[in-house]
Amino acid sequence: MKIFRKKISVFSIVLVLLHSCSAQESLKKTEKGLRYIFHKDVPGPTAKLNDIITFHVKIFNSDDSLILDSYSSGLPQKSKVTPPLFDGSFEEGWLLMSKGDSVTMFVQSDSIFYGVPLEQRPPMFKPRSLIRFVFKLENIQSEEEFKKEQEELAAKLKNDQQVEIQKYLATHKLKSVIFDDGIHYIQKKTSKTGIKPSKGDTVSVHYTGKFLNGKVFDSSLQRGTPIEFPLGIGFVIQGWDKGIANMAEGESGTLIIPSHLGYGAQDNGPIPANSILVFDVELIKVKKSKKAPNKK
Repeated sequence: MKIFRKKISVFSIVLVLLHSCSAQESLKKTEKGLRYIFHKDVPGPTAKLNDIITFHVKIFNSDDSLILDSYSSGLPQKSKVTPPLFDGSFEEGWLLMSKGDSVTMFVQSDSIFYGVPLEQRPPMFKPRSLIRFVFKLENIQSEEEFKKEQEELAAKLKNDQQVEIQKYLATHKLKSVIFDDGIHYIQKKTSKTGIKPSKGDTVSVHYTGKFLNGKVFDSSLQRGTPIEFPLGIGFVIQGWDKGIANMAEGESGTLIIPSHLGYGAQDNGPIPANSILVFDVELIKVKKSKKAPNKK
């Protein structure tokens, strides 16, 4: 009897929506079970498998509570159009949409969380309920178009950040040398040994990491322990691997690292996406790796 009541609650949502729809906004259903309503249907080519779509989305649970709203961040989402993960999945709806379309889709929570134990599911999504997705499709691109756009944006960001770094250097009356791929280095103390690290060597480094505005986000000095890591194998960000490789044991200075050699376009804890990073570093020790002798 309880199961029957839950089933009625799911379909009652659909019935209410049917009554609230205008003549232009009728509830439809795909062959595989996705329920959807077009609020705005713009003529044009629809998305295809493997296309990259840009969209805004609002997600509501069965209590009509707003769970996610991409509009609040001001940043639309991007996704590759893949085959539907299950019958009635919203990917079916994407394949019906063209640029500018606005569509509401209703997807079963049990389908989305199939195989996930009830106790591990997000509590805001009840079993046997419908999740409501409201999509606004902003753009459709082929994989080639998307790749070209990303390359152009990355090139522009690199150029813009080099201009920003030059302004920082001029403001603070600093002179730098430029290492590989746009890393700037200001030397403060020279080395007495002249020993430079090579790929695979273990280096010991003290550092303070900050942003261009001077705000510190991390410091080994505050912890009292330098960081040790093998150089050149991806244990640290690329800017460190490339920058420390140009320093010598006992040397200290400042590395200014553009974002593509730092943490890129993703937030990383206290570090926002696309951040230029400033590291005051001291290469305390270089421990040369033991390489196997060449066989004769």
